[in-house]
Amino acid sequence: MLTPDLLVYYLANVIKVAQTDGKMNAKAQASLKEVCKRMAVDKKILKEAAGTVARDGYVLMPVGRFSDKVMNLEDMLFVALIDGSFSEAEREEIQGFVEKIHVTEQQVETILTETKMKLDIQMAAAECGQCGTTLPPGAREYPACKTPPG
Repeated sequence: MLTPDLLVYYLANVIKVAQTDGKMNAKAQASLKEVCKRMAVDKKILKEAAGTVARDGYVLMPVGRFSDKVMNLEDMLFVALIDGSFSEAEREEIQGFVEKIHVTEQQVETILTETKMKLDIQMAAAECGQCGTTLPPGAREYPACKTPPG
């Protein structure tokens, strides 16, 4: 279990990646809320994490045990991929973190594959408010109305 101080940096890492390619979009914000819910983070810690990132020069920082670091990597990859792209800037940020936590390229590939599958499952479960259909895995729009999710 991460202490409140460490949770600030854990969340700051996620926020930093979500903002790397511009302002955090609605999907990334929703993902961040899910991370906060899963980790029982209160608004004070989230606000402190956002403030930490807002200061110039914040660099992703590994926190906690190895399992915490890997889970943080998973969360960062998820918010990076949620918008349907994985920018070079996001890749560079995450690569720096990967080097700090000493995971192998094969382990990163496994985590990336699992994260993409999780994302596909989440997107598949999304139901369109206009046409009522669900989004097929990998699809970028609902088949009936051609509306993108989100």
